[in-house]
Amino acid sequence: MHTVLFLCLNNAGRSQMAEAFFNKRAKERNIQAISESAGTIGVGALHPGVIRVMEESGAPLDEQKPKQLTPEMVERATIVISFGGLLGERSAVKFVANDDWPMRDPAGESYGDVRVIRDQISDRVDTLLEQLKA
Repeated sequence: MHTVLFLCLNNAGRSQMAEAFFNKRAKERNIQAISESAGTIGVGALHPGVIRVMEESGAPLDEQKPKQLTPEMVERATIVISFGGLLGERSAVKFVANDDWPMRDPAGESYGDVRVIRDQISDRVDTLLEQLKA
């Protein structure tokens, strides 16, 4: 069973979207994998535009809140995906990312731009799930 950890700075947008898409689609496709997300800061609230576009996608972020990265999360992970060049050596909790998905942060973006980011994440999650299935 794979455990994928999606990381960004605040855990208020990109990593939350990736977690929601991954868990929903892994279950639908009967792929033995789960994911969680966190931020190296992990404070505040989910980005309102992200909540809205995820509701539109059928993968709502109900009950989700930003979480701060812990050593236990890194230890559980078999795959670590970071967003936007997040580096483990700059984090209070050290990690090594298996891959980086260089996407804009949705904070301050229009709903249309947040939808584009959502769709990019959706495509990357699908590719990752296909790799895990193979």
